[in-house]
Amino acid sequence: MRRTRAKDGKFVSNANVSWAVESDGVRLIRRDTAAGICLRYPQAALWDFVCRQVPQTHVRKMFAVLAKLAEEDADHLVRTTLDQWLEAGWITERDSHG
Repeated sequence: MRRTRAKDGKFVSNANVSWAVESDGVRLIRRDTAAGICLRYPQAALWDFVCRQVPQTHVRKMFAVLAKLAEEDADHLVRTTLDQWLEAGWITERDSHG
């Protein structure tokens, strides 16, 4: 299993990201690069959790229910997705003071 950078930190959307809810997910657009992606569910729900700064312990449990996965599998998917978003610049780690 590949280790991810996304540990139990707190994440926020990148300040350069605009997003909108669509009928089948969430569309993200980076204003600084013009890159865009469309997140389908359940990843769209994960985006909502990040934007609302839901604690990671709650995210894993809620994501498991939404994705109909065992908690361990949901945890792996959450960490992998957060790692990908960090790498692509969609989210950043919130500093310990924020």
